[in-house]
Amino acid sequence: MKILVVTLRVRKRTGTEIVTRDFVKAFRGAGHDVAVLTETFGNLACEVREMGAQVCIAVDQLPFVPEVAHFNHAIFVEPVFNAFPDCA
Repeated sequence: MKILVVTLRVRKRTGTEIVTRDFVKAFRGAGHDVAVLTETFGNLACEVREMGAQVCIAVDQLPFVPEVAHFNHAIFVEPVFNAFPDCA
């Protein structure tokens, strides 16, 4: 499955940033393709990339068409569903 995780930032180690990292680890461990869409990224994004997920700041940078999106924050709801109307 191609999974998109959307979160405000992947910089430090706040609650949703850690949850994003843990989602990526679990989803990748289960064999899924994962990308993270965020507004801002930093050091924690390096960890996420090392797990095999691409970290993007725009929907046109995503490496695949997501089948499922999980939103920690609603910052990209409209652009994601406008770009990928079949995403659940």
